[in-house]
Amino acid sequence: MSSSTTNNVSTSSEDVSSSSSSSSSSSSSSKSMNNNINNNIQWKQSSLYSQILASGSASAVATLCLNPVGVIKVRLQNERRKGPPSVQHIIKHVFNNYGIVGFWRGCSAGLMQALPSTMIYMTSYEAIKKVLYNNEMISDVISTQYIPALAGAIGRTISVSITSPIELVRTIQVSGKAGNIVGIAQEVYRVEGWGGLYRGWFPTVMRDVPFRQVEWCLCCVVLC
Repeated sequence: MSSSTTNNVSTSSEDVSSSSSSSSSSSSSSKSMNNNINNNIQWKQSSLYSQILASGSASAVATLCLNPVGVIKVRLQNERRKGPPSVQHIIKHVFNNYGIVGFWRGCSAGLMQALPSTMIYMTSYEAIKKVLYNNEMISDVISTQYIPALAGAIGRTISVSITSPIELVRTIQVSGKAGNIVGIAQEVYRVEGWGGLYRGWFPTVMRDVPFRQVEWCLCCVVLC
């Protein structure tokens, strides 16, 4: 009688210990799953912030370094109407009339255009690429190696559409017209309306979208 009672007690204690161990293991696994989810969310957020910071910094450096080239290019295009222009003549003209700072005319508008344009492009590219990769209908129609090119084309169209008015103002400033960004934009709007602010949108899209498609296709070929 006593041995039977002892066996029952030991069995029940084993059941209690096993149930407690299983509950503790399940709670630990749920905690581990929650930690993994939180880590993934934090990684995605930090990755997005890193993309914005890296693309913005690179765009600012490129704009500051290459602004003189843009000034010379725009002036060459304007001077072509008067006769065959020369780079030496443009450089002397800009330096004699505006000094060394003349080669950075429109730089503020350039930064206002380049920074959001690059950040919008990179973030939208990554988001669109993930959506396309996860869409089975798109994967059935387009090979996965061409998805980065498609995402780049859509992302560039979005960024150009948002920042096109600022690029127009920058081009007007670089060509030699005096005035600040707001004043030039208001004058264009007063004379031509909203359509005037998007003058040059189509040629810009026709230039940038194929460029981005070729760029990403080459990257996929080289890296893959």
